[in-house]
Amino acid sequence: MIPGWLASGILLFLSFVPVAGHSLVAYFAFVPLFRRIETTRIKHFFFMGAIFWFLTLYWIPRTLNSYGNTGWPLAVLAYVLLALYLSLFFLLWGIIGRVARGNLWILAASFVFLEWLRSRVLYGFPLFMLAHTQVDFSFALQVASLLGQWGVSLEVALFSVLVARYRRFIPVYLALFFAVNGFLWLKTPEGNIPLKVAIVQPSLTEEEKWNPLMKEKNIETVVSMIKRACGTSPDLIITPETTFPFYWNVDSETYGVLESLEACPSYVLIGALSYEPFKNSYRLVNEAVLVKGMRQIKSYRKHILVPFGEFTPWGNLLKKLFPKVSWPQEFLRGKEPPIFSIDGERFVCGICYEMAFPEYINAFAKNADFLVNITNDMWFGKTIAPYAHLWAAALRAVENRKYLFRCANSGISAVISPKGRILESLPLMKRGILVFPKP
Repeated sequence: MIPGWLASGILLFLSFVPVAGHSLVAYFAFVPLFRRIETTRIKHFFFMGAIFWFLTLYWIPRTLNSYGNTGWPLAVLAYVLLALYLSLFFLLWGIIGRVARGNLWILAASFVFLEWLRSRVLYGFPLFMLAHTQVDFSFALQVASLLGQWGVSLEVALFSVLVARYRRFIPVYLALFFAVNGFLWLKTPEGNIPLKVAIVQPSLTEEEKWNPLMKEKNIETVVSMIKRACGTSPDLIITPETTFPFYWNVDSETYGVLESLEACPSYVLIGALSYEPFKNSYRLVNEAVLVKGMRQIKSYRKHILVPFGEFTPWGNLLKKLFPKVSWPQEFLRGKEPPIFSIDGERFVCGICYEMAFPEYINAFAKNADFLVNITNDMWFGKTIAPYAHLWAAALRAVENRKYLFRCANSGISAVISPKGRILESLPLMKRGILVFPKP
């Protein structure tokens, strides 16, 4: 017989695999564990976490080796260390369970608490939260408008408690589930579309985008797509993170792009890389730049940087220990708020996985009319990671009851309603332009 902790670890992983029915699997993920809680030791919680994280993070070695140039040994080491670190939260879950003497209600609630803690400890890891499994079942997301994504996670975890030990209460749960989410669903209109948006998905691989021999061709590809999008008369055109293979406001190509867009009457949000002075040197900047015609209106510099992607934690120590490793360049952290304004409409722009941090985005979203997320998920390839990134962003739309327009270089670009419904999307690794509302 498969141990309960092992079965739950596998089921939890399957709930994040983007196939039909994965959202439903999440409601039963902890049932095997909870049914055998008396014979489950603290170490088994750690083993469960290790199973889950080693399965879930399978894409990390390829990403680090292919795009970070770390080499396979260090890429695999980073993968192992991250999976083991994240498994410590499951170990802590087991300790809480032991202190609570196996009380399933406390176990369900403490799992959600540990998700919250995971998103905040050290640099935070806000992906693969239990609530994210429900984006394809948007009806279940509605409680997020009251309790945030943590309420959705608790909603899912509690069902496993009932199935495992208290089945007689399932009808009560279902009545409350449909009553609360149904009321919030009906209460939230989707008809008030803030403006017309065109989303540009170039789907350029990192190899071709930064190939010097293809530089002019790649710039022309993206510029021509923006011009085509402009032909649909949108209020705002959105391009992905690091749209162009040059450094904005540094390289001469910046002027050429602005000149090419001079005749476009729409606002254009451009994801860009640039350099800024820092002490006695320069640092890279990951920013979103709003332009109209040849005029740059505002830029926002990314605030939440990716560890080992945009900066190296404990950099001095690690660089001494691994001198031959090609460590990432250090980015400059932005300080200004991620708020833009166009023709009286205000929007929050989260760059990359900033949109996965609810406390950061929601602090500004209350004063905005809609949300924008620009990202470059080409690093992940065709794995579960782009879906996880999309699902994490989608919760911000429900929590704030605002439209979210997401633009990803390689997909998944999408329009997400205030109810969390994915209204339109462009698939992975497909070049295209998404216009919403449709002309």
